[in-house]
Amino acid sequence: MLDPVSLSNKNISTGNIYLNNNPEQIVKVSGNTSFTGVRNKKIGFKEGAGIFFNGMAKQCVEILNSIIEHPVKTIAIVGGTTLGLLALPFIGIPTAVAGGALAIGFAGYAIGKGTYHAVQFANNNKRGTYHLARKNLEQIGEDTIDIALSVPFTPKAAVRMQNFMKYGKVGINHTLIDTLKSEKSFIDKFRALKNFDKNMTRSLNYQSNVDKEISKLTSATEAEKAALKKEMLDYNVPKEKISEVVLEKWAQKRGIETKPEIFYATLGDKTGGVAIIKDCSMVLNDFKHKIPESMFSKYKQIGAKFVNGEYEISYKNLQTGEIVKDTIKKDILDKYNALFGQYAKLSPESKQILVTLHEREHIDQYARIFSLKGFNWKPVSDKGKLLYQKMINDMPVVQAGSAEAQHIEALANAQNISTPVSYIKNLREIEARNAEWNMLGNSDFYKLDNVFAKTGKMNPPALKETILLNALRPESASS
Repeated sequence: MLDPVSLSNKNISTGNIYLNNNPEQIVKVSGNTSFTGVRNKKIGFKEGAGIFFNGMAKQCVEILNSIIEHPVKTIAIVGGTTLGLLALPFIGIPTAVAGGALAIGFAGYAIGKGTYHAVQFANNNKRGTYHLARKNLEQIGEDTIDIALSVPFTPKAAVRMQNFMKYGKVGINHTLIDTLKSEKSFIDKFRALKNFDKNMTRSLNYQSNVDKEISKLTSATEAEKAALKKEMLDYNVPKEKISEVVLEKWAQKRGIETKPEIFYATLGDKTGGVAIIKDCSMVLNDFKHKIPESMFSKYKQIGAKFVNGEYEISYKNLQTGEIVKDTIKKDILDKYNALFGQYAKLSPESKQILVTLHEREHIDQYARIFSLKGFNWKPVSDKGKLLYQKMINDMPVVQAGSAEAQHIEALANAQNISTPVSYIKNLREIEARNAEWNMLGNSDFYKLDNVFAKTGKMNPPALKETILLNALRPESASS
């Protein structure tokens, strides 16, 4: 049985609020916090800031305590959030879009609470009921944590939702299902799901940026706009598929249907890719691992001078100590350096397009040489010979002694002496770089680069971040 309630000294009980005539008192307001002080004492800046930040800290602690003290509930929330988000890509909804919708919903809820408590604080502070105002201020601190979990993410979330409403499509995602069927292990399936989910959001952002770029073409005809839009949308593929698009467009333009094989590996730090003569293949740099030393790293430039329209470059072989000199025409080196400068301004996707074009030109050079000199020019695998022969079948026959035949002979005889300059002035390299310059001379290429760059800046959050944030939000709301 409870002790009797004493009414001496005119103590008054009013719900959760306890008032006392003593000037020094403890005021309890709904919740667990007790404020000690003078009932009618105004809230100073220092005290107010302390109460506010205490509310923030309290909310953080309560969220953590809720997770620790109620593990089953936490597992259920995280598990339910995870399963719900992972299921959405199967009907065409990216997790970033769904997570964004939740962020907007919780942001609205948190702002509503914060606004309500702010109004209460203003009213209580005005009326002089400072004990209640103190509690309101603490609640505002708690609301700030709730707001921080959602509001900063709402601008991008709104853009993702808008893009999905315009470009997305809800329905059974057969492509994703087929992709997962082809993977063996659970880890591979989950990795494929994450990549597919990320690329769905990227694709929506890409389409939006294409439309924005097209809208800038005020002087173009509708037919021109439609053609450029189609060209840009052809590149709306994951980054690892961009080179395949480039090869297909190269084949259509040149009328050579057969394509070299593409592989990815870690190459030198300044090597975008290499064309493999033997196998009629291309290896592109994936930059995924520690970059090995460049093939030219053994040379250190120690001098350069300009003589009779040529640069004379001096190198020291760091392995042998030998001093090597090489010359190169000014226009060739200047143009190479200019291309290097252009690369620095481009998106990774645009660089990949140029590298793919460069290496495809090398494969074409090899095929032309084989068509004139036969397959004794360089060792070729059976598979490589088959691919080259198919390419040669689509090429016009080169007449012996013609200007074209002489040019091909010059390509075949081009050699390196290992120095960087000898590589730069190699005729095969000059022609491959010319293909890059031709692309850079097309103003539409820069429009495409803008799309790539803007899309890259709109990368969706990682799946684990989406799951974590959307698991914390209900914990915050219930704390």
